[in-house]
Amino acid sequence: MQVGGRVAAAIRAAPAVVAGRSVVALAALGDPPLQHHRDARLLEQPLQGGHQVGVLGGDHQGGNVRAPRAGGGLAGRAHAVADEEAILQIGSSTAVDIELPLVFFLDMTLRQALEVRDEWVLSHPVRERQSWERRQQRLYQRSDRILTMGAWAADSVVRDYGVDSNRVHVVGGGATHTVDASSRDWSTPRFLFIGRDYERKNGPAVVRAFATLRSERPDATLDIVGDHPRIDQAGVTGHGRLALGDLAGRAHVERLLRRATCLVVPSVYEPFGIVYTEAAFAGIPSIATTVGAEFVDSSCGRRVTPGDEAGLLAAMRELSDPALARCLGDNANARSRLFTWPIVGGRVLRAFAEVLGRPVDNLPDYL
Repeated sequence: MQVGGRVAAAIRAAPAVVAGRSVVALAALGDPPLQHHRDARLLEQPLQGGHQVGVLGGDHQGGNVRAPRAGGGLAGRAHAVADEEAILQIGSSTAVDIELPLVFFLDMTLRQALEVRDEWVLSHPVRERQSWERRQQRLYQRSDRILTMGAWAADSVVRDYGVDSNRVHVVGGGATHTVDASSRDWSTPRFLFIGRDYERKNGPAVVRAFATLRSERPDATLDIVGDHPRIDQAGVTGHGRLALGDLAGRAHVERLLRRATCLVVPSVYEPFGIVYTEAAFAGIPSIATTVGAEFVDSSCGRRVTPGDEAGLLAAMRELSDPALARCLGDNANARSRLFTWPIVGGRVLRAFAEVLGRPVDNLPDYL
């Protein structure tokens, strides 16, 4: 599921305690920092007292879609939310001038995307990026609450855009595909790499580190899932891209998660890293990056600075210890319960309750 859809589903699954007419989420399309919601749709779910939460998006195909009341484009969208109480905006490609409370949701800022030299962002003309940044600045200043998936983005909103930290809160993200933790053989280190973007997820560095580890631990294995090149290396099995929307592909990934003893995805940067929460649900620790990816802490894995291949090898050596890997895996599984989409949705609803002056007693706290 794409990011916009995940947030929509989270709100629909969250405790329904925000009374009022309705809350509409404006899922802007084609935004660089949040580029994964191009097919956002209007999703509706009855709230307490018959009220509605929805996600207003662009091109719709199937699903429960409510057309704008009048007109098309931005004018139609503005008219469609004219009778609502508040707006949740995902991404900054669109700015609608409506005098309603605004809650903004993001995984990383445009400034961060430029700093880490995100290829998709850099593919856009400079003038277009500058326009995005000006619009993002206005939206952040206009927002009553800004909700981020991680502290990395929250720090950027405050530092780079001058937003009052009291209006910025971390809500996290949830595991989309979960595998229940099961008994597994911890005696042999079995590393798992999952990343469609093989280069950004630092796949080549993982393979190099594993080659050294394998010379020390001939029983160690490494499974790689994603758009990787052909790899002819002892102990390494490439599985290519496995589509989680496909039953066979999903079953394949689940089997790999059930047999792995450690996820290793030390990305160049990771705004949040849903894959780490999914590994945690499966009961295994993760080796993650220090750029973002705050879900992983020392209680449930290790974090490695991008480019520090000696540090990566050290982390893989450490988590080859069966007792430590199992202990951190148990901790990760316990921590994962704070990172489900219904709980994330509850944190989003908490922001709406605050700006609308409604009770927040039954809603989860921010992170």
